[in-house]
Amino acid sequence: MRNSLIFLVSLFIFLAGVILFWVGTISIPDFKSLENRLIQSSTKIYDRTGEVLLYDVHQDIKRTVILFEDMSLYSKNATVAIEDAEFYQHGGIRVVSIFRAIFINLMQGHFSQGGSTITQQIVKNTILTSEKTLSRKLKEWILSVKVDQTLSKEEILAIYLNEAPYGGNIYGIKEATRAFLGKEPKDLTLAEAAYLAAIPNAPTFYSPYGKNKERLDEKGWHYLERIQYNIHKMGMLLGDLLELSRSGRVIGELKEIDAGEIIHVILEDLNFQIRQREITVTVANNFPKIWCDRERITQVFENLFTNSIKFMGDQKNPAIDVGCYEREGYHEFFLKDNGIGIDPVYHDKIFGVFQRLEEIPSEGTGVGLTIARRIVENHNGRIWVVSEPGQGATFYFTLPKKPKRCE
Repeated sequence: MRNSLIFLVSLFIFLAGVILFWVGTISIPDFKSLENRLIQSSTKIYDRTGEVLLYDVHQDIKRTVILFEDMSLYSKNATVAIEDAEFYQHGGIRVVSIFRAIFINLMQGHFSQGGSTITQQIVKNTILTSEKTLSRKLKEWILSVKVDQTLSKEEILAIYLNEAPYGGNIYGIKEATRAFLGKEPKDLTLAEAAYLAAIPNAPTFYSPYGKNKERLDEKGWHYLERIQYNIHKMGMLLGDLLELSRSGRVIGELKEIDAGEIIHVILEDLNFQIRQREITVTVANNFPKIWCDRERITQVFENLFTNSIKFMGDQKNPAIDVGCYEREGYHEFFLKDNGIGIDPVYHDKIFGVFQRLEEIPSEGTGVGLTIARRIVENHNGRIWVVSEPGQGATFYFTLPKKPKRCE
């Protein structure tokens, strides 16, 4: 057994060395060429007023480069929502998407999944080639990170919109807007922006001049729905961020409140979600009266309850227990569930902004537990979690028995 283990470790080290050597031999192009390259554009001849186009001289390319501020806000938002919803959060690549694409490609035995971000797409189209090889993809990942560190998100998005293919010899949002809609990019409506955003995924297939115009219309409406969904999520995020900014201070007077009454009000509000998931909630009968800002502490309990509901997983008998221990000088509340659990490595991270568990899809914004921590600490208490994967999670937080002045 020991010899087998030594052999496997040695084999792993050998293969890792081979891979590192191979990576070291790959020639990485100079990504600065992205900033210095000449973009092939059309030559346009106007009349003396500068308004009437007389001739458009081009060689297989119709493209007019425009400034970022001359692009419609709808075009920018539609492109990000459809092509790369996490564009403003990632560093040029999405690691999870890369590993998912690698896994699918290995299962299928060929390169069919790319998991490309907007940054990766401009690297592929401007610096590299479109060949589907592992070495080319590795170069793309490295260069995408470098580009993201060098250019602003606005500059990256401007390059993408100026170079996106729209079928035939039409490239860039300006030419596409003129050719298909007869207007300027800055004048696009949301519906028109979604319509155009559908084309670059398959420019020839979705060309408005082709035989699949009805499919383009369907795709446009589909993208409108996606944009609407992302707008909804953005609204949730902005609301949570506003709440996070407010949670750093107590907005109400500290009063003596029955904690049990707070719990029962929250359970009434969450009754639909609890019944829908068929969750058994057990509430202790020893809740004390506490000195607190009622609105803020209600928010703490509500955030902990909704967190447990979201991450309950596929439990056959989902359950949540909530209670309180009396300690010397403080109350110690707990909320215990039998959901998917949390790896100890994330016990502190989940209280940070935008930190979410990725085991199952969630509608959350990753701010709820951060708000709870700020409120508890503002009440001179502390909050923590005890959990293991697959064994549920127990959240604890404390509040002083005697009221203290909040910071």
